Amino acid sequence: MEDSSRAQPDSKNRRVMICFFVFLTVSFMLVPFAFYTPELSGDQYNHLLKVIKRIDPSLFRNDFLLGSTQDQSAYNPIYYRMLTWSYRLLGDPLKTYVFFIPPVTFILQLGMFLLLFYFSRNYLVSLILSCLSLKLLHTPTLDTFGAGLPISMHSKTFFLVFTPFLLLLFYIIYDTILDYKM
Repeated sequence: MEDSSRAQPDSKNRRVMICFFVFLTVSFMLVPFAFYTPELSGDQYNHLLKVIKRIDPSLFRNDFLLGSTQDQSAYNPIYYRMLTWSYRLLGDPLKTYVFFIPPVTFILQLGMFLLLFYFSRNYLVSLILSCLSLKLLHTPTLDTFGAGLPISMHSKTFFLVFTPFLLLLFYIIYDTILDYKM
């Protein structure tokens, strides 16, 4: 039975919330660049060196680590293909990572919104908490979870953005199995 005390917003309120959602997403993607000096981490520079080596194999011939012609990106080929493609397109190391901020931020926020809406059935709560999920959190192992700045764009980030979708799928399947058994 549906709880009547929780009123669902009408279509006009939904459109306002969707516009607000889009506004917050865009602001989370663009505002940090006005107040942030772009920098990359050491891992990101190492990844870009491997990408540059992949594009021009004649570079770094006498280097101990990068001098080998063997492809060192075999452990994460999708990530290196995306970096190679964007580096060829943009030609700038920082822009290579900045290019991925809007889609990664949008996918993470959309996934968190859908996951939170599945549990709360409240648009406003889901929207606010999904915006808060974009905040960069530093874990004790010095990893980051969240999105929005170039320093957060690592190979792990590209795959962690799908975690809310996997959790949502798990809960939907779990609820379906429980409903089937009862």
